[in-house]
Amino acid sequence: MNDSYAPVLKMLGERKETDTEALVWIMVVLLGLPLLLFFANYLRNRIQRHRNRTRAFDHLEKLGAQEGLDYPEQMACERMARVAGLQNPAALLTSIDVFDRAVVAWMGRVQQMPWLEMEKQVDLLRSIREK
Repeated sequence: MNDSYAPVLKMLGERKETDTEALVWIMVVLLGLPLLLFFANYLRNRIQRHRNRTRAFDHLEKLGAQEGLDYPEQMACERMARVAGLQNPAALLTSIDVFDRAVVAWMGRVQQMPWLEMEKQVDLLRSIREK
């Protein structure tokens, strides 16, 4: 049996050395594959966060419709939730404390608006609060 491996062992001893280009490609593949997997995981997580955020705002919209909010009031709620950075935007309409915190964050932006627009936003906030 040892005789059957002799030609193979002889060929291994006579093979050419690995050139630099092949080593570079091996390193690129070995380093690139984990980077590709990391990027794919990052992209998947970002897409999932976007879907969750979209669902949360859809829930806020449905809850606003149940509360009887009209379109401008719902848009004001969405803007307040975005500015306040709420993880659960529906809590804006279900919790007075969350609503008050969102209003405080939103008023920073409202105060920078032109006077008539600021007055309109304050009226919207007042009508949302009453509903």
